[in-house]
Amino acid sequence: AKNEADGEAAIVATLGDTQDCVWDAETYASGAHFAAGKTLGLLSGIAQLTFETGAVLVLQGPCEIDLHENAIGLNDGRISATVPRSASGFAVTTPSSEVIDLGTEFGVSFDESDGTQVHVFSGEVVARARNDRGEIVGEPMFIRTSDAIHFRPDTDDAERFEADEKAFVRWLADRTGPVAETPPPVSGKLSIWLTSNQWLLDQEGKVNVWRDAVSVWNHMPDNALQANPQARPKVVENAIGGLPAVRFDGVDDCLITTPTTNSDSQTIALVASVSEGGREDAQIVNYNGPPQILTSNRQDPNILQIIASVDEQRNARLLPFVYLGHVGEQSIRVGDPDQGGPAADTELLPTAGEPFVAVYVYDRERNHSELRINNRTIGKTTAPATIGLTSRKVIGRHGGYAYYFKGDLAEVLIYDEGLDAERIEVLSKRLGAKYGIEQ
Repeated sequence: AKNEADGEAAIVATLGDTQDCVWDAETYASGAHFAAGKTLGLLSGIAQLTFETGAVLVLQGPCEIDLHENAIGLNDGRISATVPRSASGFAVTTPSSEVIDLGTEFGVSFDESDGTQVHVFSGEVVARARNDRGEIVGEPMFIRTSDAIHFRPDTDDAERFEADEKAFVRWLADRTGPVAETPPPVSGKLSIWLTSNQWLLDQEGKVNVWRDAVSVWNHMPDNALQANPQARPKVVENAIGGLPAVRFDGVDDCLITTPTTNSDSQTIALVASVSEGGREDAQIVNYNGPPQILTSNRQDPNILQIIASVDEQRNARLLPFVYLGHVGEQSIRVGDPDQGGPAADTELLPTAGEPFVAVYVYDRERNHSELRINNRTIGKTTAPATIGLTSRKVIGRHGGYAYYFKGDLAEVLIYDEGLDAERIEVLSKRLGAKYGIEQ
C-alpha cells in the first residue's frame, strides 16, 4: 500500500517520545514513521510507539520487535500496551505464544530461556501457546485484570499467577505518574493538551516534540511530533503574555500527533495569534493527519478543521467547520459559524498579530456548534454530522494539502466532548488570565 501524500509505503506505527534510546541499527527521531515488516531493535532506553489504530506500546530496551498492521512480533525483551476500542484485536506474537487484546492494558515479556509472560493490568486478553514450528497448541486461555500467565519453554503447560505491573515501564521515567503537575483549566474529557514550555527542541531551537500534558482523563500522551528538521516550527520567547509560543512560518512548518480516537463531539481551545502574509485557506487544526483519509467524492468520514487567516482589513479570522467531501466541484461543509457575512461583528475580531483565546465547540449530541473569541460569540450554528474517527491531528496545516498556518500558537486543548457554556466561559477566562489577554 502507498501513502498517496508522499508515495511511501503505508505506515503502521509512529515513534513518539523517547528516553536515552540506543538502537541497534539506525537512529530514529521522534515522529519517525514505520511500515509493516520493519524490525526495530532497541538496545537500551525507553520508546513509545503508537499504531495507526491507536494502540500504544512502550518498548523497554533491550527489546526487538517486528511490526505488522495492528500487531507485533516480540522476538526478545518486554513491552507494555494500552489498547483502545479502535484497536481491539491488537496481537502480540512471541516464539512461544500468541496474545490477542480484548480491550485492555497489558505487558508481555519474552526470553528464549524463560519463555513468555503475559501480565494484564486492566481488561482482558486471550492467550495461546505456540510450539517451535509456530503452530498454535492447546486451548485459548483468558487472562483478566491483575492476573498473569507464564508459557515456559518446551512445554504446552502454562502457569497462572498475580500480575506484576512494576515489572513493566508504563510511561517514560521522567513522568512520575499519569497526572500532570498543573490541572487543566477546566475538568472534562481532555484528550490532548499542548501547553507552553512542554516541548523538546533540536539543536536549532526547533520543536521536535510538543508533549501532550497528561491528566486524569488523558493518561497516555498523544504528543505532537515532527521528524523532518526542515518542517519543525521554532520557539519564540516572550511571544504571548510574556510566555513562549511555537511560531509557524506558513511555508512548511507543522506538527502531527500520534493517532487518537475522537468522538462525534469536540471542543478545541487555542491561544494564538495569526500573522499577515499567510494563505487564505491555511489551517491551524485538522483532524486528518497523514496517512490522511482522502475524502474526495466521499461523505464519510467527516473531518473537523479550522482555517486561520488574515483578511484585507487586517482582521484575524477563524473558520471552523466539518468537511463532508465533494459533490462535483462543490464542497459540502457543516457547522461553520458565519465569519465573513454582515452578521459577523468585525470589532470582535483580533487584528493581525494580536493574541487571542478561541474556543470552538462542535456538540453533536446537542446539535450545536459555536465559535467564541476572547469569550465573545463570533458565530453559531448546528452540528448535524458525525465526526468520530481514529486519526492524527495536524497542528499548523491541512491534513492532505500544503495549506500552512502562519502565526504563533501557545496552547492547544482538545476535549473529547462538547463543553457546556459555563465551562467554555471558565476555560476562556483562565486561558486569558494566564496569557494576559483581556476578555
